[in-house]
Amino acid sequence: MMMLVTGGMGYVGQFLLRELAQQKRSVRCVIRSSTTNEKLRQLEQWGMEWVEGDLLDRGVRRRALEGVRTVVHLAHIRYGAALLVDMPSEVERVVLMSSLWRFSRVPSAAVDEVVESEHAIEGSDKPWVLLRPSMIYGPGNDRNISRLRTHLRRWRWIPIFGSGYAVHQPVYVEDVVGATIAAVDQSDIEHRSYALAGGKELTYRDLLHALGDSIGVSPLIVPLPARSLAYIIGVLREWGVRLPVDSEQIMRLQENKRYDIADARRDLGFNPSCFREGLQRLADWESDDL
Repeated sequence: MMMLVTGGMGYVGQFLLRELAQQKRSVRCVIRSSTTNEKLRQLEQWGMEWVEGDLLDRGVRRRALEGVRTVVHLAHIRYGAALLVDMPSEVERVVLMSSLWRFSRVPSAAVDEVVESEHAIEGSDKPWVLLRPSMIYGPGNDRNISRLRTHLRRWRWIPIFGSGYAVHQPVYVEDVVGATIAAVDQSDIEHRSYALAGGKELTYRDLLHALGDSIGVSPLIVPLPARSLAYIIGVLREWGVRLPVDSEQIMRLQENKRYDIADARRDLGFNPSCFREGLQRLADWESDDL
């Protein structure tokens, strides 16, 4: 049974494709023309097909969907509604990945786009299932925890915006992959949405201390005033100054990210690691690669 995976060249996608290869599933990917030869060789080794092109192109979508029975959409959720429109009736399950940041109350055009895209999907009668992970971390460049690890390895001190007592629930990438495959296989869960977050909430300060412990560093946390810096950075961006952080990100860090994962536990067998357990899994992964 052929499965289509979009966004397979992304961070979560690489872990998902590896697991699907180990399970010897038939997979087709949508890839961009910029995909490296190294990644193409990996797909060949795993025995996977691919269609090259942009998901905005209806011809690409139709070629990719031909003959498939299940779909995992990891590309941006903005493409999800168009994918559903072109979905053949033979497709039995479509798993689409969005993000829990869609519940942020910080005004954001990017969040508005995610919300609008989800509403379009929820209005479809196709057999969709929507997954919303929290901040994902794991081996390699996850663009989240990996950056903090790099910083702490170079400098013990770390500036934070605000008090650092807002709650977070980061989720380990392999836990997300497991839930995604379960969402493909589990029957009678059409038109349901699931939060995928870590097994235990912790403050941002606790997160940094746990991360420091995992690499043998005791972080020196330096709080910075969040609202005033968010305002200043917003003004600088209006003047054309580009900085590595924007005001939306600063204010979003002040929000409590506490999520109910009971539905995912019940329907998908989701049993995520807490953050310290995830860091140990990360350390084990890295030691196996040495």
